[in-house]
Amino acid sequence: MTLEQRQSAENRDMDRRTVLRGITGLGVSAATITILAACGASQPAAPKVDQAAVIAAVKKAVSEGKVPVGGAAFIEDPALVVTQPKKGSYMVFSSVCTHDGGIIDQMSDDGKLVCPKHGAQYDPATGQPVAGPAPAALQKFDVPVA
Repeated sequence: MTLEQRQSAENRDMDRRTVLRGITGLGVSAATITILAACGASQPAAPKVDQAAVIAAVKKAVSEGKVPVGGAAFIEDPALVVTQPKKGSYMVFSSVCTHDGGIIDQMSDDGKLVCPKHGAQYDPATGQPVAGPAPAALQKFDVPVA
């Protein structure tokens, strides 16, 4: 084999390797993008809740004095959290965390609603996320509380 033929064969092998590496790299990249998109593409939907059940549960918690000023009452069924940021001002949110569907069932020492599953924290007056992985605010319910 002449020098020219040998160089031509080496170039062909190198080109073939380069193409195969490129195809492999594209495949790995596509798989990675798909996996990452699946991880963060959606957030758990708040469960469908009967408005009458929400109103009844909230009125019961408030009338029984279970919602302290600056605190919260955590209701299991339906999954709610009722807060009273200021005296006489009540807020009602779904207690389903918008990050991964955990149930918010505690308050931090500094007064934030906390999901124990991954540490997401929410403002008890607005339901907006203030720390952790939560991507969105808690679902808010408009409930007249007298």
